[in-house]
Amino acid sequence: MKHSERVLEELEKLNKLTKELPYLGSTIMNAAESKLYNLDLVIIGIVKRCLSISSAFETLVKDWNMTCARALVRMQLDTVLRFSAFWISENPHEMAKEVISGKQINKMKDRDGNKMTDSYLARNLGKFFEWVPKVYEYTSGYIHFSERHLFDPIFNINEDDRLVIFVINDKDYKFPESSWYEIVKCFKDCLLIVKYWLEHYKESKEVVANK
Repeated sequence: MKHSERVLEELEKLNKLTKELPYLGSTIMNAAESKLYNLDLVIIGIVKRCLSISSAFETLVKDWNMTCARALVRMQLDTVLRFSAFWISENPHEMAKEVISGKQINKMKDRDGNKMTDSYLARNLGKFFEWVPKVYEYTSGYIHFSERHLFDPIFNINEDDRLVIFVINDKDYKFPESSWYEIVKCFKDCLLIVKYWLEHYKESKEVVANK
């Protein structure tokens, strides 16, 4: 069973975007006469994480596994949220140094003194991307066992006969085409945000080096 052409086209766009990240990461490493900063090391980890999650996500979608695909959307959104924290911190490079040493981002504060918890980062990023808080809240239910996992196996409810039909297997064929399209688009949008920040950092690194 294959997905619709619209879903497959969106997957292809995601695949092309994913392939751009290694090159972008390497240009960042080579920028400013290949000077290596603390934030560069964080970026290497972010690019690697994006590539690994993207590969797994594509496999899960093609295998009709919505349950785990949504969990990976939450993981990718987590990457976006944690990356966003550096741009609202007082000193991104000093923050990167603390992260490298093992300090948790949710224990740190932004330049305005707000603790950068995941929920705070989601609300803050929601000022620019209104879908972020909603997706953050919804997909969080797929990371931990929650009511989301109780409703997903329900295939049909007949209220007149008070009958509930469950389908318990590893495939999620019951979801409409629109749900598959939306989840792939959402994942792609997460990567687009990461790409934007990578490009922005590359430019700023070169500007600083040329001063």
